[in-house]
Amino acid sequence: MGTVGVARPPRTPPRLPAGELSLQAPPEPERVVPAGVLSRLLPVVMLGGSVGFVAVLGPGNPTSWLFGGMFAISTLGMMLSGSGGRGGANRAAGLDEDRRDYLRYLDVARRRVRAIAAEQRAVLESVHPEPAAWPAVLAAGRLWERRSADADFGQLRVGCGAQRLGTRLTAPQTGPVEGIEPVTALALRRFLLGHAVVPELPVALSLRAGSTVWLEPGAAGPDLGPARALARALVAQYTLWHSPSDALLAVVAAPPSSSASSTGWEWVKWLPHLQHPRRRDAAGPVRMITSDADEVRRWWLAELAGRPPGPGTGEPHLLVVVDGVADGPGPWAGVAGVTVLRVGAPPGRRPTPSVVRLLVDPDRLGRADGREAVAWIGRPDALTVAEARALARRLARYRPAGAAGPHDGEGPRASLGLPALLGMTPGGPVEVAALRSRWRRGEADRLRVPIGVDERGRPVTLDLKESAQGGSGPHGLCVGATGSGKSELLRTLVLGLVATHSPADLNLVLVDFKGGATFLGFAGLPHVSAVITNLADELTLVDRMADALAGEITRRQELLRAAGNLVGTAEYAAARRQRERDGGPDLPVLPALLVVVDEFSELLAQRPELIDLLVTIGRLGRSLGLHLLLASQRLDEGRLRGLESHLSYRIALRTFSAAESRAVLGVPDAYQLPAAPGSAFLA
Repeated sequence: MGTVGVARPPRTPPRLPAGELSLQAPPEPERVVPAGVLSRLLPVVMLGGSVGFVAVLGPGNPTSWLFGGMFAISTLGMMLSGSGGRGGANRAAGLDEDRRDYLRYLDVARRRVRAIAAEQRAVLESVHPEPAAWPAVLAAGRLWERRSADADFGQLRVGCGAQRLGTRLTAPQTGPVEGIEPVTALALRRFLLGHAVVPELPVALSLRAGSTVWLEPGAAGPDLGPARALARALVAQYTLWHSPSDALLAVVAAPPSSSASSTGWEWVKWLPHLQHPRRRDAAGPVRMITSDADEVRRWWLAELAGRPPGPGTGEPHLLVVVDGVADGPGPWAGVAGVTVLRVGAPPGRRPTPSVVRLLVDPDRLGRADGREAVAWIGRPDALTVAEARALARRLARYRPAGAAGPHDGEGPRASLGLPALLGMTPGGPVEVAALRSRWRRGEADRLRVPIGVDERGRPVTLDLKESAQGGSGPHGLCVGATGSGKSELLRTLVLGLVATHSPADLNLVLVDFKGGATFLGFAGLPHVSAVITNLADELTLVDRMADALAGEITRRQELLRAAGNLVGTAEYAAARRQRERDGGPDLPVLPALLVVVDEFSELLAQRPELIDLLVTIGRLGRSLGLHLLLASQRLDEGRLRGLESHLSYRIALRTFSAAESRAVLGVPDAYQLPAAPGSAFLA
């Protein structure tokens, strides 16, 4: 049974885009000012002047025709060019350029608005993913992430619909309509209509905003199937996002033997939220599922006594689901921290203004107000019974950190030490002969050792053999923060192996980069080939250790080659037994070698080139009988390049951060382990 959830500051949900985007006004076309009387008469005067030149100077004078013609041509040119202002062709060209500039501006604004809409969609879909996406939520380590102090506590997604853009679009101030350029004005209008609202965004309902929610059939007919599917989706989100320490669930539904057995709420029995926090029966905590609403009142009347109406009490929120029964909770449920979710409207009752009424059709979701007007929101969410049951069975294993389990008092803290796990008398003397008798083990028990107990007090064993031989090895990783019990775990592992294996079957190399307290006193054990400590102070010993391990790899390869080019230690052991039976020359003993490196991250920080040696051990260890266990307080994944794929088992005690837990286990659960040393996950 997992334990998740620790004390932490209030979580801040991702922020939606906000602010305001003011748009520029479209261009205004240039207004043509009508010419005055003098301007209109000027060409006539100039034409008259050209005729006057010819008349005064005489028709036979070439100069008169020259000046008169020049006056006439100038007058015609001035008339064609617009009489001194910008001509019609120039005005049209300028207007086209203004249009292009404004449309380019709208295109830039459109890209910006689309980016804002994409950010808004990403935030909302992250906070409110669709209910069927619960496997991805669990894989991301987001189980029970909303606590009572969080701003989004009690917010549940009900469907998808259109919402306003997070950044408000402000239309520009323009003059009269007749003074606006029509093409750019139409483009601006289409821009505002097309981008002020974002379609298909998650729509959420806050349980804290009201005490009663009715899910009623809509205009499609009296079928309650879509309403029940939405109710399952709401309950699934409620139990997925909120811990049982902050949110509890009670279900009032028709019994399976009745005609209303199709309500299908039996799957909630797996949810830890359904267990009463204080009441117990012969099977453990009372499961709050019943067909009698008055029974829920008896369960909760004492707990709810004295609560004021309205949200915010600091006590666990209680969601009461009512489906398939005529009677529902009475006035006792109208207090702070209680929400009633009813599938179908209760017969003979009119909704009060505080009731949130959602009309649910297969493809349409709406909200009805007190005047029976319906505002259609969008498309409702739905969750099948099979999907809900799969989620509930997955959540059944979890309990909040510090919560009492059904086996408390008989479980791990009750508590078995290493002698008891090995079948020895706890606290009694250990006879050498009795210890040696435990060294004779079968192949199935070889390199298998108990390292602790699970949540029910059953022994947990670690098998260092490779997976082809039924084990979890040959190489592993152990990460634990200061005070998590990492050193104690390493000592337990080493002592368990020493107590159950002879030196002919197993040798140990114990490396502690810092200090030396982890393996203090182990140097005298016959299994221990070397204890290497305080490498941080004497870095020359690191190079000697690397040379020794590289030499051991070469020695083992030569032994396999000399025995007949054997593939691995399993064939070598078989060949050695065969020679003993045949009376041939004996082959040297080739025990398994476990190399335990504590604080390997510090070691690689000082000697990064050692990663190549560790990768070599990881690659050849399976065939050469070499086993590697790397332990550290922190994990720097960048230093494990090329080695991750060879680490087949992972041990995670409490970590410093959720990211480290996710790097070791793939989930942040190790960060949420209790502060007491000794709790760990074995993957």
